Amino acid sequence: QEEIIYDENDLMMAKLLASTAAIAFENANLFQQIEQSYTQQKALHDSAIIITSSLNLDTILTKISEQVCSLLNATSVYISNYDPGTQTYCILAEAFSQFASEAERRSDLGITYNYHPESGNGSKPFIPHKLRYYDIEDPDLDAHRLQHLRNFGGHSVLEIPLQASGKINAIIMIWDSRCKRVFTPQEIALCETIALQASIALENATLYYQTQEELKQRKLLEDEFRHKALHDTLTHLPNRVLFSDRLEQAIKKKKRKKQAEFAVFYLDLDNFKQVNDTFGHTEGDRVLEIVAKRLSSIIRTEDTVSRFGGDEFLMLVEGIGDITVAELFVGKIQTHISRPISICNHQIQISCSVGYTVSSQGLKTCQEYIDTADQYMYSVKNLNKKILKSPVDFFMLVDPGLERADPPGLEQ
Repeated sequence: QEEIIYDENDLMMAKLLASTAAIAFENANLFQQIEQSYTQQKALHDSAIIITSSLNLDTILTKISEQVCSLLNATSVYISNYDPGTQTYCILAEAFSQFASEAERRSDLGITYNYHPESGNGSKPFIPHKLRYYDIEDPDLDAHRLQHLRNFGGHSVLEIPLQASGKINAIIMIWDSRCKRVFTPQEIALCETIALQASIALENATLYYQTQEELKQRKLLEDEFRHKALHDTLTHLPNRVLFSDRLEQAIKKKKRKKQAEFAVFYLDLDNFKQVNDTFGHTEGDRVLEIVAKRLSSIIRTEDTVSRFGGDEFLMLVEGIGDITVAELFVGKIQTHISRPISICNHQIQISCSVGYTVSSQGLKTCQEYIDTADQYMYSVKNLNKKILKSPVDFFMLVDPGLERADPPGLEQ
């Protein structure tokens, strides 16, 4: 066989080809690094978008777990909150790849686990202050984690704590059930960066929910104060301030629309002082509450019944502009008020004097309507006193020796 002799040109060509191949190989590695860097930068960019696109904690954590699972080609990823006091964690979000085992795919959302139970040798529970990796072949792996891996078919796990304001508030757990997984330094660095972003998201969402809860509580307090300022504390009916405002609105509405008729009724319970003197103020208050409910039951949602003070009530009823209709409504009021009431082993029956004024009378102000109805009420009360001279007609005891058992249909 003829010996091949390479001259200097051949050697130079070989060196040139080798140099070109080395450059190509280096370029390929560089391109791979650039591509990997681009992928990582895009992942970080996507994470930032996820964090800023929503304040819904479930949405943020679910998207982050899905992103980490896809980026690292893991079989499953879990994000859980962490309670250092009880050494427990609860799964908040999870994501699975197509390679996840059947055991992994069993949803753990909302389930609480012991992170690291106290061991019999008195060693302190592990607190994940920093990233931790372990696999099923690790000889130093504690029995608890080993059993956990076997139960869910896992081979290796990467745990990354999420810290915010110096406290660990959650953990990202990256699982691989196919084989022992070795995470590259670049992957770990990327995961730590995403974990930092997730920590910020957790803190922002927590602050947001705390702020919303504080605003909600503040609004509830404001609503409560507003209700107390505009309603009677005993009967919870509108007080004179709220009644006057609604009457003012009715007057303005009448000016705009002539058909917007209304009537104001002023009623006073007859001889109500006898109730307090006989049974005490506690039972007297209960009678006032019953009267308030009865008056409320005969009006519509657009009407208003108000406790004006003591045993006096005012009613604003829309659609009544005629005296005849107003008289019929007075009869309805008196019928409901005079129904027997069971109180302290007795049945009592009370009456009321009612005055009214209607919008067709052409009064101008809120106070004029109230004063006119008030004056009419007192004229009715004085007339009743002349006709019915005995006070028993205003406050009547029925069967004063009645036992405690109340007859059917009597209001308590």
